[in-house]
Amino acid sequence: MSKKYAICFSLLLVAGVARSQTRNQLFLSAVEKENIQHHSILCDTTDHRFCLVAISPDEKALFDTNSVEKTFQLNDTLSETVTVHFTSLPIIHIQSENISTEFSNGHFLFYDPADSVPLAFDIDVRWRGATTLARPKKSYAVKLKDAKGEKLNHSFLGLRSDNSWILDAMSIDKARMRNRISTDLWNDFSTASYIRAFEPTALNGTHGQFVEVFYNHRYQGVYCMTEKIDRKQLQLRKFKNGQMRGVLYKTNKWNTLVATSPIPSNAQSIWNGIEISYPNLEDGEPVDWSPLLQIMDFLTNSSASELRRELPQRIDLDVWRDYFLFIELLLAEDNDCKNQCVYFYDATNSSSLFGIAPWDLDHSWGRDYQGNALEANKNFLLYNRVHTCLRTYYGSYNYVKERYQELRTNELRTDSLKARFHRVFQLYRENQVDEREELRWNGQDDIVLDFDAEEEYIQQWIDQRLAYLDAKYDFDEELGIRQTVASASPYYTIRVSKGMLHIQATKAMQLQVSNLQGNDVYRKNMQEGESVDLSLPCGIYLVNKAKLFVP
Repeated sequence: MSKKYAICFSLLLVAGVARSQTRNQLFLSAVEKENIQHHSILCDTTDHRFCLVAISPDEKALFDTNSVEKTFQLNDTLSETVTVHFTSLPIIHIQSENISTEFSNGHFLFYDPADSVPLAFDIDVRWRGATTLARPKKSYAVKLKDAKGEKLNHSFLGLRSDNSWILDAMSIDKARMRNRISTDLWNDFSTASYIRAFEPTALNGTHGQFVEVFYNHRYQGVYCMTEKIDRKQLQLRKFKNGQMRGVLYKTNKWNTLVATSPIPSNAQSIWNGIEISYPNLEDGEPVDWSPLLQIMDFLTNSSASELRRELPQRIDLDVWRDYFLFIELLLAEDNDCKNQCVYFYDATNSSSLFGIAPWDLDHSWGRDYQGNALEANKNFLLYNRVHTCLRTYYGSYNYVKERYQELRTNELRTDSLKARFHRVFQLYRENQVDEREELRWNGQDDIVLDFDAEEEYIQQWIDQRLAYLDAKYDFDEELGIRQTVASASPYYTIRVSKGMLHIQATKAMQLQVSNLQGNDVYRKNMQEGESVDLSLPCGIYLVNKAKLFVP
């Protein structure tokens, strides 16, 4: 192409872009002047398929439809007809010119379906997260501020009053709900933190609500507006007179909590994948690594007798037990030695215990951190040093067995777990959130979105996961009691140790050991008094057709 024609082509291209921008500006101006039932309409000016209005379910029922055709008059001669969809989810519109991983100024509009007038705030906003930063659908950290630039607290959707909020993109999760459902389950069943004895409102979890988000007039999809795990949520003691008291650490990278060297300096806030989240060194608050180093030293170097004597005075025993059962249920492999919030209510008090709260649970319920499928009968290997010490303290590999059996008749019932997911899938369907999410993000980063297929996958996975754990922890859901296991046979006695199955015949019999697929692992005709020691990989086996778990 000659230089002359190249210049002409460039001018035509610029003119085309200018006309497109002008049309978008006219469209935006026309939309902002319109409403449906006094609720503001929000439109994606780049893709007009995403035009929404947030109205209450009662108002939506009056229309008897999920959408309406709307014609916007752009000027005297130009108009645009689009489909405006109704949603009962709140809508958030973020506007910022220079968003990045650093905070920048912006504006925040909150459209509540129950209110015709949106709430407007000045904000500081940035992208947040680690793996999600590389993905096109980004999460946001938002801080509300007043006209003077000071922090401004506000409560949304029944959540806590605060100035700092997370908009979780859930971009890895093919269901766009795993993290929220998991944390809500934790809130419902886990033993309350010991901090409750001092601070009745303390919570070692978060609450959140699903919303739909626009960024600079571009539809971004469904998000979860979430509280933070911080000093305020846990009600940790504030530092006083220059001394750190309550302390919160976050494991952002893999760390087994085994004592190691060299030890960190109090001039650094990050060490070996662990960050001191509170106090905040950058804000000039004093930090101290010694509470964490001391508990890690105790967990690593204590004898079995010391652990059995002192562990309840050092860690929040029941909460840690519930945590390991929780992540085993979810098969949340990314949360054993990572994505944890560990804390002391008051590190200056020797009776303050080492506690834990879960965080970032997208890798769960049959999907890994990349969205790949996980087999429901996969054995979950726990490397966390606290888990090792709990096994020693209880004198049992399956120290969570009784707790599992108790919860399986309550919060961990099969129908209850399935219903948690079904309610959110139905919420998405009723508001066509699933259709918009698929339209906007399907195929991005090789993540295929099919909400109907994903619900079916999760429901089947729950059945399979619970069947695996029921066999491991001797539970029969139909009876609501322990299973009759192989060790109860009148023909033989069984002792199980790690990787070993010890069987002694009390009567002459034929012994058959097989795996869950029905394949023989061992078969022998045994005489009375005869014994056999079998070395077996960790898993569930059938001993003469009775289930038994080998750790």
